[in-house]
Amino acid sequence: MLVDLLASYEVTAQINAIEELIAQGAEMQIVLRLLCLASLTAGGIKTKNLESIKREVLQVCPPFV
Repeated sequence: MLVDLLASYEVTAQINAIEELIAQGAEMQIVLRLLCLASLTAGGIKTKNLESIKREVLQVCPPFV
């Protein structure tokens, strides 16, 4: 799965796969690692995509108060 994700040259496909992992409740450490790798291989992540991922992560793991 991880190799397939990073083998994709489409950043949109990578981001969609990461968002799907978040929705499935994958470990946050894995999600963040994949997000970092996707950012490195794509030369960054667009602000719109990053904001979307942030919202999804906060829905799954609300911040500590």
